[in-house]
Parts: sequence; C-alpha cells; structure tokens
Amino acid sequence: MKFTKALIGVALIAPSIVLAQKVDMKLNLEKGKKYTQKTEVENVTKQTMMGQVMEINTTASSTTYMELTEDNGKSDTYKIWYGNVGMSMTGMGQTQTFTSDTASLETVDPMSKVLASLTDKKFDAKITEKGMVEEVMGLEEMVKTATEGMAGGPAMAEQVASSFGDDGLAKNLEMTTDIFPEKPVKVGASWTKEQFTSTGLPIISKTTYTLKSVEGGMAVVDVKATLETDPANASTSMQGMDATQYYEGERSGTLNVEVASGWVTSGTLKDDIVGSITLAPNPQIPDGMTVPIEMINNITISN
Repeated sequence: MKFTKALIGVALIAPSIVLAQKVDMKLNLEKGKKYTQKTEVENVTKQTMMGQVMEINTTASSTTYMELTEDNGKSDTYKIWYGNVGMSMTGMGQTQTFTSDTASLETVDPMSKVLASLTDKKFDAKITEKGMVEEVMGLEEMVKTATEGMAGGPAMAEQVASSFGDDGLAKNLEMTTDIFPEKPVKVGASWTKEQFTSTGLPIISKTTYTLKSVEGGMAVVDVKATLETDPANASTSMQGMDATQYYEGERSGTLNVEVASGWVTSGTLKDDIVGSITLAPNPQIPDGMTVPIEMINNITISN
C-alpha cells in the first residue's frame, strides 16, 4: 500500500517538475552541419478600385540552408545559401510562374534566370545567439551581379534586391531565429519582440511568444502578434506617383523548435491584414485616390 502511494506521488510530482524546469532557448547549431528550412507562403490580396474588387493569388516557396562556420559565443558566423526558389501569381485572368529550376522550363524568362543565378551560391552572415542578424557579407554583390541589365529595369532589380538582398534575407531569417527570450523560461512563460516583417510591406510586428510545452527535446511556441504600419517607410512611389501606405492586422500560429539547436523544424503562421494605398493628386489622377486592401498570408515552415 505504501509502495502504491509512493508511485502515485511520483506520478503527480513528475509533471510539475517538468513544468518548473527552465529552458534556455537560443540558436546553437552544430558546427559543420547543414540545416535546411523551407518556407511556403500562400497569399490572397484583394484591392478595391472604382467599385471593383481585384483579387490576386500568389504562392511562393524558398529553401534556405545554414551552416555554422565560426562559433564565437554571443555572435557566430554562418554560411548561408538559397536552394530552390519559386513563385506563381494569378490575377485578372492571367498566371505568371517563375522558378530557379530553369531546367523545368521550355522558355527561361528573365526573372527565373535571375532566381537561378542566386541559388547554390554561399555568403556569410553574423547572427547572435538570440537569432538577430547583425551583418550579411557578400550577398548584395551577388544580387547586384545577378540583376545587372535584367529586363524590367531598375524597378525590377530593386524588387529582387528587397526580397533576396541583405534586408530581405535578415527579415526572412529572423521570422524563425529572432524568437528567443533573453533569459531561460518555464513552460507557460511569455516574452515579446518587435520586428520588421518579411511580407514585403512596411509592417512592424509586435509579437508575443509563449512556451506552450517541452517534450522529447522539442519546444512548442505559440505566436500572437499585432501588425502595424512602419511610419518610416510608409511613403513610396508607384509608377511615378507619390503614395502613402497604411496597414494593420494580426499574426497567429505555432512554431516547433528543437531545444538543443534552437532550429525551427516546422510551423504555421497566418496573417490577416487590412489597409490602403493613398495616391496623392497628380496629372494622371487630379483628385488622388485611396485603394482599400485586404490580405491573408498562410505561411508554412518545414525542413
């Protein structure tokens, strides 16, 4: 009877011990090992112009590889390179598809040619143990070479640079690396971070992360964020017209993190965003125009 009571006592105490243990979450990749992360984004954007709703559906996928080359403690150096990159856009009765896998295309378009030239080429990045990208080395030069003389001119080259250059890489990486608390935490603990999103829009994410569980060396992290306009980058130019962007929304989802390495092995995120683009009065549109926008992003992360 006493033995049975003791077993019951252990069974009741064990879960509370696990919950009480603190987890030191940080980026701690094994030196020389290649880590793979694939990101897929499904986007639906609706714009209302002159009473008509235009819907554009976009799917994008990219594979990123990382390998730790220098372990310096608080800030490490990594080799990073892009694998396959693809995108498909459908809207207004037309579909455009781009892919770095040019061997699968009958005719290689300029954008696919650029994407192909960006894959399997290594560059360096310094990233802190808490996942913040401090410096990217060699990527901008690679992007500049790939986009020189490309069809579409400077505007298209700038779009490629914003997605795959230093800034685009940092934002994309930090979505799954800059997620860690400053100190060890217990299951149930929450912490917040402010980041610039990888949506391609001037949006700041104020994110609350919550450690939901730790089991079998894997941590489940809940993600909830408010999305708002980055005022420093709200003004832009569209086809030669001055424009002001406004966005707000929410992000929610779950990330599964390997505790030992800090690597996100899988996850799903969803963005619900509403906003508008206001065009200033100009010769083409004397009274100006405000275009309401609705967006949904479904993001899937895997390795």
